[in-house]
Amino acid sequence: ELETLSSRTELKLNLKPHQVRKGERVGSLEIELDVEGSQDKLLGFLDALLNMPRLVAIERLRISSIPTKEQQLRATVLIQQVTLR
Repeated sequence: ELETLSSRTELKLNLKPHQVRKGERVGSLEIELDVEGSQDKLLGFLDALLNMPRLVAIERLRISSIPTKEQQLRATVLIQQVTLR
């Protein structure tokens, strides 16, 4: 889903899955995303991410400019996807 979302918004995306946590009733998966693109496209991606049909929380968000690319931003996002059992 994340790759489809990034291609729709024309962003460059790298995924780094983290550990899966399992509880009795709730499981969670953490994924670190490195995203590059224009400010408008990056904000559109974050908005779409929060409107996904699955329960997703942004745990950490860092946005910085890319000195060698004009009008481009890089965001590092740590998301947690929660699943109920």
